[in-house]
Amino acid sequence: MPGLERRLRKERAGEVRFDRFTRGRYATDASHYQIMPVGVVAPRTIEEADRAIAIAKEEGVSVLARGGGTSQCGQTVNASLVL
Repeated sequence: MPGLERRLRKERAGEVRFDRFTRGRYATDASHYQIMPVGVVAPRTIEEADRAIAIAKEEGVSVLARGGGTSQCGQTVNASLVL
């Protein structure tokens, strides 16, 4: 996803992480599921979150909103952009 990563960084959509270590940390929750996300964005403002979602939509990438990652049924993992 080099285009997505580049756009997110260029348009300052929060802290943008596409490295394997970070993606691996977000590939699991409290369930037994393990699904590697496309990337991770940690927005600092509502505007950054809006920007990240809009960019992902334009790039055809789904977005997964994630809280504490405590789901025991796998709702917080997917091959998406984790927000």
